Amino acid sequence: MYKNKRGVSPVIATVLLVLLALVLALIIFLWVKSWLGEKIQKDLGEGMILIDEACKSVGFKAEIGKTNVGDIEVAVENTRNVPIYGVKIIEVSRGSKKTLGTARSPGELGAIKAGQAYVFSTNPRIGSSNFDDSTATVKDRLESGDTVLIRPVIVGLTKSSQKEYVCSGEDISVTTEVL
Repeated sequence: MYKNKRGVSPVIATVLLVLLALVLALIIFLWVKSWLGEKIQKDLGEGMILIDEACKSVGFKAEIGKTNVGDIEVAVENTRNVPIYGVKIIEVSRGSKKTLGTARSPGELGAIKAGQAYVFSTNPRIGSSNFDDSTATVKDRLESGDTVLIRPVIVGLTKSSQKEYVCSGEDISVTTEVL
């Protein structure tokens, strides 16, 4: 009844099974790798630690105000030994949070070190604003009396480069005041 039927040779079947196993292993490897991501580390003088642990050592004071011409100024003072490179401004309204912008220290200043203070502003000083592309959003959205969260931005190292990291659990809630 099945005399003339031929199947796949055992050699071809083995090669196909090995190729299928390799393709599945590659797919699983790439999928897991995308979940893990690259680890960011920070050196606080006692060796490299994960950036999340470095965030626990961040300490700062912050005030935010709106000038009579509509510019927003965020005064930040670093009270601990982890350098701060910027701040992220998050508006809190009716239980929801919305990121307004991130301000960064200018290149020549670098980091705000322990005991130092810096004022981030939406006012273009010397040709640029500390808020970059989000300047208009910050100026338009914030009014006197608004509550915002200010989160510090620190810089850590990966295998290939430096990366910014926003410390999400180390924020300060402040109310916008008229300056």
